[in-house]
Amino acid sequence: MRAYRCGYYDGNVKSQRAQGEMWLVFSHTSENRPVPLLGEVRTEHFTKLTRKRGYSEGISKVASSFDSENDDTPQGDCLS
Repeated sequence: MRAYRCGYYDGNVKSQRAQGEMWLVFSHTSENRPVPLLGEVRTEHFTKLTRKRGYSEGISKVASSFDSENDDTPQGDCLS
């Protein structure tokens, strides 16, 4: 696996802070994303943790999970 990705909606400070505490860094923003279940359109911010950053931060459990996965697998996802 090359990276773990997470996302949070604009204004969700708790998810933003939690992802920062997990060494995830800003990746990109996607505006006007539909949320069909709520009938809304929101701005979503994405963060990621790459293999390189996992090793440099000394996150042994995360770094070892990169090693156990095939690099051709899709990126891991979560949504807060």
